[in-house]
Amino acid sequence: MPPDEESDSKLVESIENFLETGKDWEKIATPIESLTVQKIPKTRTREARVMVHINPVMYGKKIKRNGLLIGQADILDAFIRVLGLEETKDLVYVVEQVNKKVAAKKKSGKMLEW
Repeated sequence: MPPDEESDSKLVESIENFLETGKDWEKIATPIESLTVQKIPKTRTREARVMVHINPVMYGKKIKRNGLLIGQADILDAFIRVLGLEETKDLVYVVEQVNKKVAAKKKSGKMLEW
């Protein structure tokens, strides 16, 4: 749901100013730790724009070097829908287990002797 334009006019003004004055790829913090706004540079086919950069924090550190950039509400809704599926959680759990087995095999593998 879009924010109320009157109550968020300061936010709109701030983001528009950042779009005009920010450097390409620059990020600006928000009050929400896992969210920043990032300026995406102009290309030959489109003007510069801003996107929400989502990079959750766990154990005091950002989860990924590069988070998820979203600039449209319908795309955000699609990600929310897919990430909320029980099958997604099940698949990630299985992938995690497989990766742990691979890491364990690597640790117990052959070692050079000096």
